[in-house]
Amino acid sequence: MALLGTSACRSAPDVAAYVGDRAITEARVTELIDGLMAAMQSAGQNGQRPDRAQVVNLLVGNEVCERARAKTGFPVEPPQLEPGLDELRTIGQQTAACMQAMPIGKPAEPSEAEIREVFDAGVRLNMFEAGSFDQQRQQLLEGGQLADAVARRKVLAAAVADADVKINPKYHPMEFALLSWQQGPAFSLRLTRQSPVVDAPPKTEAPQQPPQ
Repeated sequence: MALLGTSACRSAPDVAAYVGDRAITEARVTELIDGLMAAMQSAGQNGQRPDRAQVVNLLVGNEVCERARAKTGFPVEPPQLEPGLDELRTIGQQTAACMQAMPIGKPAEPSEAEIREVFDAGVRLNMFEAGSFDQQRQQLLEGGQLADAVARRKVLAAAVADADVKINPKYHPMEFALLSWQQGPAFSLRLTRQSPVVDAPPKTEAPQQPPQ
């Protein structure tokens, strides 16, 4: 499932995304990545520098979920955070907790297209043979995980639309994985645009602040 946004009229290259009137700046993304790398170095850990698109994805997801939480008031159990954990990993755990707590109602019955979507992901990840859909179909429905992911995607899509998300074109498409295998995502919400640009911030009297 992909959400198609409206194209904007002029770009703001120093902004990675807008979620409503909140700007997620490129400087903010750099700050969080640098903080993670410094924390890992201080702890004697080795690790690759995170991909900027993944960090933007996380920050957008966090802002969308927190806005939905503020609007509907659903409770979120605070994650157990390690003392001194860097800000990026802290946001990651907080976002995961918020997304998991987002109310989805009853699991939705997956359509044939949605089952096929998961199967096609498995083919791309070399998990299934291209002609084995009939053999894999029942297995994909077992455990109710896909039904849960289908319901969660509908709720998240509504939250994204309500938050008025605009993404810098270099971070398109943005993908929120809702069901994953070890090899990669199986079922996602994708944000795409035909002419994706970040517009000037929406008109508001409140000053823009980067995510905290």
